[in-house]
This record gives sequence, structure tokens and C-alpha cells, in this order.
Amino acid sequence: MSEHRYPIRTVAKRTGLSTHVLRSWERRYGAVSPARSAAGDRLYSDDDIERFRLLRRLTQEGRSIGQIANLARPELEDLPASRRSGRADGAALMNQPGPQRYVERSLRALEQMDAATLHTNLMAAALALTSGAFTHSVLLPLLRRTGTLWEEGKISTAHEHLLTVQVSRVLGWLTTSVPPAPNAPNAIAVTLSGERHEFGALIAAMTATEEGWRVTYLGADLPASDVARAAELRDARVVLVSAVAPASATEADRGTSLVAEVRALQDTLREWVKVLIGGPAAGRERAALESTGALWIEDMPQLRLALREISEEGN
Repeated sequence: MSEHRYPIRTVAKRTGLSTHVLRSWERRYGAVSPARSAAGDRLYSDDDIERFRLLRRLTQEGRSIGQIANLARPELEDLPASRRSGRADGAALMNQPGPQRYVERSLRALEQMDAATLHTNLMAAALALTSGAFTHSVLLPLLRRTGTLWEEGKISTAHEHLLTVQVSRVLGWLTTSVPPAPNAPNAIAVTLSGERHEFGALIAAMTATEEGWRVTYLGADLPASDVARAAELRDARVVLVSAVAPASATEADRGTSLVAEVRALQDTLREWVKVLIGGPAAGRERAALESTGALWIEDMPQLRLALREISEEGN
């Protein structure tokens, strides 16, 4: 009697891991070696599924996938709970829900300016969770709490910069970890002149990638003319803009500058290219921005819906 074999979608359902995490753990870390069908599709065994379940549990408990991917199953099962957290305070973290544990560990690493541990923890969360869960249950709470700590004077601007670098590394990896379809529509993600906060643009880029778009991420603080040129070169159908708090002298100046930049962008883009803009600064100037033809995006579900509608219009 032949052993049962399962396609990757079935494995994703049975393990709770996304298909891109399954592929990543296989390609990058050699966690399993699936068989192949005559057409070249992956086929996984029951043992593969159980191994993935075990690896998922261990990464949720704080282990780095890179540290455990190649261990034999008995070794994985014998890992002591006290070592899974990697710190003396692991017992307390073990009692927290999975995503919350990643937030707490990241905050501790950030407070200690421990870039290596911060990056390892964020990568472990990104690999163990679906990209949506990583964004909403780990990344956004982490950013909010970091902002609160900064406002209370408990961390410095240097801490914020450290977090920006490490989050950018992880989100950059996530946006390139899912290869788009050959006919995927193109999008640009960016912040305009005066806006140096990248998180919103990075999250928008990752969300568009999840929706099947091919995303070119341009970073922060870019003039409208350069963005328009990039959109033309990439034949983009969408420009994703994040506006948190442009660095202008006054609140009035911030709004005027943002609207002027978006208007300049709209005037330069091809008429069929949509500008989707979100973030606190954009929300304050919603009416003026929408008068330029830009579409204000309130949250990630609305962004997903807008991207799907635009994609369907082109089919």
C-alpha cells in the first residue's frame, strides 16, 4: 500500500502555515524534502506534515527556524521548554499568546538595542505566521507600543531608527518571498518628499504582494517627478503612497505640502494610473487629496479591496 501524498494547499490547511512559508522553510532551510509529481508539483507525506506542525509550534514558542529546521524529529520533540525562549525570562513569555510573545520579545530586544535578537525574532514571527497575522498581530502592535514608549521618553530616536532598519529588512524579505504570476499587474510603493516614515509604505507593499501584484518599493522621501518616472518605466497601474507626518514647519505646511506633492504626481502620471494614499497625514487632508483624484485608503482591508477591484478592471 503506497504512502499518502498531499499537495501544498492541503498541507497549508492542515498545518496552519501559509504556502509561501512552507516553500520558504523548504528552500531556505531544508526543513523537508517533498516528493514531486510527474508535473513537478510538490507532494508531502504525513511525516512531512507532522514535522511542519512541530516546527510551527517551536517557532511560535520563540525558536528561530534557522536553528531547528535541520534537527531530527526526536531532537525537536526533546527540546526543553526552558530553552525554547532563549532567555531566562522565557517561562513568562511561554504563557502569552503566540503573536503577543513576538511583540514582547521584540520590545525587550529593542529596549536593549539588540539588533540581532530583534531581527531573529521578527523573522521567526514572519515565518511562523501568515503574512496577514504577522502584520496585524505583531507588526502593528509593536509599532504602536514603540511610539507610546517614545512619547513617554522611555526610548530614544535611536531606538526608533533601529526598529525601522530591522522591520524594513523583514518586510523587504516578505515582499520578495512570494513570486508574482507572469501577468501580475505592477505597483509602486513609496513616500513622497518630506515623508521619512517608511512603515506604512512597506506594509502597503507587502499587502499588494499578497494580493498578487508585482511591487517595486522605492523607499521614503521621493519627489513626485521621480515617482512618476518610475511608474512609467514599470508600467504601473497603481502608486501606493503612505503619509504619516511629513517634515514641515507647521501643521498647515504639512497638509499643503502633501496635497501639492500628490497633485504634482497626479498631473504627471498616465491617466489610467491610480494613486492610493493612506496614513494619518493623508486622513487629515482627505477631502483635498480626493480632489486631486487620489483614492484615500483608511485601512488594510480597504486597500485589499481597492487592489482587487483595480486588478479586475484590467482583466
